[in-house]
Amino acid sequence: MRHAFLRLGHKGFSLVELLMALSIFLVLVSFFPTLTLIRTNGYQTDPTSSQQVMTFFNQLAHDVRESDDARLNEGRLQLVHYTDDVLEIELMPSKQLRRTRNREGHNLLLENVKSFSCQIENKLVACSIELLNGYKESKTMLMAYVRGGRGE
Repeated sequence: MRHAFLRLGHKGFSLVELLMALSIFLVLVSFFPTLTLIRTNGYQTDPTSSQQVMTFFNQLAHDVRESDDARLNEGRLQLVHYTDDVLEIELMPSKQLRRTRNREGHNLLLENVKSFSCQIENKLVACSIELLNGYKESKTMLMAYVRGGRGE
């Protein structure tokens, strides 16, 4: 019994070695589907979808609702928040829409944007967007915040 685990000239694999090799093989094989997807689709993310545009417009509508004033300045939409912060939304040369607060920060809202335009009339802000893939969407929003209306 002392020599039960000693290999004296016997060729072959022990059960432990076999299980180790099998587990390493299974780990390597489990990565195969992921590597195949990366190879066929590349590393790029999905193109901008209608759901992302809807999320952008929902965020924009929230900002417009909480604004006192809106103005257009050199293609940028400027919203004066009820806290006197100035929110700017602009289309960058890299085809990305970004949002800044008081000219600080950089919040990326949307990518692959061909055009972004807004019109302001009284307390209505109408914005339209066109993506590089041809998708178009527009929305009209109301500036609902009135100074002095919330306990000021």
